[in-house]
Amino acid sequence: MTVWIMPVVAAIIFALLTAVSRYPHTFNYPVPITSENARRQYLLGRGLLVWLKAEICWLLAFVVRQQILVALGNAQRFSIELLLGLVFFDIWDG
Repeated sequence: MTVWIMPVVAAIIFALLTAVSRYPHTFNYPVPITSENARRQYLLGRGLLVWLKAEICWLLAFVVRQQILVALGNAQRFSIELLLGLVFFDIWDG
């Protein structure tokens, strides 16, 4: 039963970020929004949320996979290689 918690959390986060991304004019931007830069800033803000959704969903998918492997006895602990890979991906991406 507890294996379903992470996918449910991922679905909720995905739905919330999808809903929030529909209102880019409400985001907090580091520059003043003018008529000249509004379109670009809104696209950048929505793009940020798309990447954030993808990273969160992949992270939670990897965690669920590791939970399943541990439960089946195919792994003894959380994979340090996975953790290093996620950190590398985050640094490379951002």
